[in-house]
Amino acid sequence: YQRRVHGGLKNCQNTYIGSVMLRGISGGEKKRTAIGVELISDPEILFLDEPTSGLDSYAAFNVVKILQRLSASGCTVVCTIHQPSSEVFSLFDKVLLLAKGSTVYHGPVTGVPQYFTEVGFPCPPHYNPADHMMFVVQEEAEGKLSQIINHWQNEASSRPRSRTNSINIATLHTGNIPESKIRAGFFTQLAFLAVREGRNVIRDKAALGGRFGITIFLNLISALVFQGAGTSNSSDPQIDVQNHFGALSQVAIGGMFGLAQPLLLAFPLERPVFLREYATGTYGPLPYFISKVFIEIPMCIIQSLVMYLMVYWIMGLQGNFILLVLTTALLGLVASSTALIIGAVSANVNAAVQISPLLFVPQFLFAGLFIRTSSIPVYLRWAQYLCSLKYGLNLISLTEFGSDDNNLAVAKLLDTNNIKKDSVWIYIGIMLGAFVVFRFMALIVLSYKGRNLSQ
Repeated sequence: YQRRVHGGLKNCQNTYIGSVMLRGISGGEKKRTAIGVELISDPEILFLDEPTSGLDSYAAFNVVKILQRLSASGCTVVCTIHQPSSEVFSLFDKVLLLAKGSTVYHGPVTGVPQYFTEVGFPCPPHYNPADHMMFVVQEEAEGKLSQIINHWQNEASSRPRSRTNSINIATLHTGNIPESKIRAGFFTQLAFLAVREGRNVIRDKAALGGRFGITIFLNLISALVFQGAGTSNSSDPQIDVQNHFGALSQVAIGGMFGLAQPLLLAFPLERPVFLREYATGTYGPLPYFISKVFIEIPMCIIQSLVMYLMVYWIMGLQGNFILLVLTTALLGLVASSTALIIGAVSANVNAAVQISPLLFVPQFLFAGLFIRTSSIPVYLRWAQYLCSLKYGLNLISLTEFGSDDNNLAVAKLLDTNNIKKDSVWIYIGIMLGAFVVFRFMALIVLSYKGRNLSQ
């Protein structure tokens, strides 16, 4: 593939592709890169929609020159093209010109001047044939255009049909078109996708800085508000425990939103890339999702670690530091899975932000912060199993208060919030189950959209 499409890309092989916020390669280099991505699955037919749009004449010539080399190597290239120069137009083998859904000309590029001369519209000397035939189609009256179309139909019907035209196309009508095969193995896809995901995270320094900067700032404020909440020893133990639990609730809520928000904002922008590459058979959805998990897990653990470095000692928390970090990271991963579903169904970032309250607000209603879950109507109580905040907060509370068996205020708090010490593994199982179910739902949604895009 490097021999096929390098076309100057070798000079920028160590340059970022770029994005809206990050400057990268030029437009022509992006076009050639996009063609290279399409070639990963070694397609027999390559469809391109206006591959030269937005490029200057030289960049457009280079892109079409690459397509010509691909065609010579055995790959059938079919593309639409907008206003090609004479140099670009001469690189094509055949051209299909349509007007009002009917064929005006379909044949060799070199035959365009002769054919239009035959129908009474000779191409002036030193004039671009592509421009000439487009002007004819767009400027002539409907009656004259119909004559040109009829002339081509009569001429085409009198010619013997070629072998390529006599291919049985019954499969097109029945819909039994074989799906494109993914050539690389599962673990090969997984390895390359994981490396790409990791590079995307590391290279986006603005998002990375904002992610950890906001985490540090907000948790430092929370820590100062709840300063000493875990070690206070006032005359009312119940108030001390309530303040302590309030500090834990703030950490859990901050962890849920702080760990889910990056994916909520980033995935709607990544989704079109996945859909396009999945539709062309570059890779499958399962290795794509697993590769994201491979990168998200260490990122969530690191972000959770930064959170507790800010709050643990200032708040005076007493629980096992490592367990608190891992529990909050698990809560963030489940919340990220919820954000992934939102990103999968949303058309853009704005839509994702608008939809997010639908899934995140119920987290507070069923977390036991305002009402005991046993007091919620039975017909609504089942929704608690979809709310990761409740079980994440349960695990954090047990990690923090679990060793304080003789404190009556702690026992009352745990009982009030339906937190049971012997249900730790049940809480972990529910969160892991929610993580898998939400990821699987997002995978199904994106796979369905990818298949529709490929049809």
